[in-house]
Order: sequence, then C-alpha cells, then structure tokens
Amino acid sequence: EWSAQYRALLRDLAAAIERSADPQMLVALVEHEPCHVVALLQLHAVATAYGQLDTAADYLARALYAHECAFHPSFVKAWLRGDARLAHAEPANRPFYACLHHHFVSLSRRGCARAALGVAMLCASLDSRADPARVFLWLPTLALDAGRADLLTEIDAGDSISPAARARPGWGLSVALAARRASDAAAAAARLREALLTCPALLPTGLAAVSAGRMANGDAELAERWRAAFAEAHGGAAEPESGGPEAHLVALYWERAAGVWAPADARWLADGAEAALSALSAPSAEPSADDCLRRRAAVFPPGGANEYRQCEFAALRSQGLLVPDDDAPAAPPHAADGGAGGAGGGAAGGGMA
Repeated sequence: EWSAQYRALLRDLAAAIERSADPQMLVALVEHEPCHVVALLQLHAVATAYGQLDTAADYLARALYAHECAFHPSFVKAWLRGDARLAHAEPANRPFYACLHHHFVSLSRRGCARAALGVAMLCASLDSRADPARVFLWLPTLALDAGRADLLTEIDAGDSISPAARARPGWGLSVALAARRASDAAAAAARLREALLTCPALLPTGLAAVSAGRMANGDAELAERWRAAFAEAHGGAAEPESGGPEAHLVALYWERAAGVWAPADARWLADGAEAALSALSAPSAEPSADDCLRRRAAVFPPGGANEYRQCEFAALRSQGLLVPDDDAPAAPPHAADGGAGGAGGGAAGGGMA
C-alpha cells in the first residue's frame, strides 16, 4: 500500500498537472522526489510523444529502479518461479504493470526480441487470466520474433491464457503460423482456416500489411473475392464495425505482426484463404463458416463498446501523438542530474500489495 507521504505526493502531482500542462513542473517534482514513479511515467509518456526516445528510456529506467527498491525480499524468487501474484485492482500496483509493459515494448522496438519476450512473460505471470497489461496482445509477435514458436503453441494448449484472450483476432492466426514454423502442416492449415473464418477481416488487412500497402494484383483480387464471398453468403460479415473492438484489434495485430510474416508466410496465408473460401459453400466442413462466425458474434456483439480505444496498453501507433519539431517547447523535459535516483531520494512507488 502507499504511505500517507506518497499519497500526499500524488495529490501534489495532480495539482501540478491541473495548474499547468508544462512538463517542467513534473521535472521539478522528480528533482525533489527522484522515485516518484507516477511522475516518472508521465515524463516517459511526454518524452515519447516528443520523439525523445533516449530521454523516455531514462525516465522508464528510473521508474523501474524505484520499484526494484521497494521489492519484498521474497518477491523476486517467487516471481521467477511463477508463483508471485499482483492485484492490478490495487492502485499501488498499477504503475508497476505500466513500467513492465513499456519496458518490454521498448526492448522489442530496439530489436531485443528474447529479452522483450522474457519481460513480457514475467509481466503476464503476475495475473495471466486477467492480463491487466494486455500482454497477450503482444505475446504472439514477441514469441515469433524471438524464434519461440514452441512457446506460443505451449501457451495455447495450456490454461494460463483466458478464453477472451484466445478469442482475440490474431491469436489463432499466430498459433497457425507457429505450427507452420514447427513443420506441422496439418495443424497449421486447420488453425489458419479456423482463424480466417472466425475473423474474416484478418485476410484483407493482412495482405495489405505484409506487402506494405503494395499488394500484387493476385492478392488484391483475392481480397476482393474474399469480401464478396462473405457479403453474398453472410451479409458482409467480413467487415467489422468501424471503430469497434474487432476492427481495432485487427489493425493492432497487423501493425505489430506484419514484420514477422515472411514473404513465404504471406503466400501460405493467401493459399490458405483460397482453401477457406470453399468452406463457405461446404456445410459439411468442420468447423463451418457459420460456426466460426457465431463464435465471433459472441465475442464481438454488434454495437459493442471498444474497451481498447482508451487503453494505454492497446494503443494503435497511428493514434499516438508525435509532436512536430516546430511545436516542441523551448526547454523540453530532461532527466534531472544525478543519475537514476536511488532509494534515498524520496518516497518510492510503494511496495507490491
């Protein structure tokens, strides 16, 4: 739990933000309280928005260090064994989830695929069923990028992933690709067909994503036939609601996963779609397109709210704010002098509840 002193610092932070949007006020706060993790995360977000990635990484490292100083002596051993649990509902724990999420995202973007996967797995282990940091939205790409297709298959076969996470667009498609990487052609084909029929929008968006928007004539024609076939047989079911959760997750998946689909994988995806088209007119096929679409409707009912739109862990890169250089402040936020800010510099981000 947070101490009375730290809660007072949080009130000071809220008051400072309300008085002014100037990030220098946050800088002044962390100069006085170097381990104020909420302020450090705010500055990390501001520096990221201004494209100051080195500065953002410094603030994130300081926030992580502040949490490390607050670890209980038995926490790390239990965490590495997979026995540690951390309730996201406890406000004192939420900044730690945010730190871990931003850390594995940063590692991934710097090309440290295996390190990113390791941090993501540690984050997921704290509460894999609820997945408050939305690790399972990233895990397929991280595992495939790190050459750990076997891990993805193992997770899919176990009970650590919730049914909701397993039903999201992209999970089944990634498991199919993992089976292909493991040379299990039959399992790969079956999972690919099921994934495409359950979320038809994955195919047109994916063909465009893996070709960087420059689809070959054959792929463009396949995407049109795919849409037309679903429009004829299922009333336009290939198109998710604009701005809805399914459209958001499809865009999010391909924004992150396009790079792990090699040209040969993209060709396999197109061939699998050709085979899946036959299922639309084959009621005896298992599972049928009707069965897949019914499951999809249960996960994404018409008119459903998009819970991912305002989620910091599921933001689309296209929705991120990057401030142009011309609009940058004269004195952008910078790390305070004196290094990473040790435990003696003020109240840390609270112990793990």
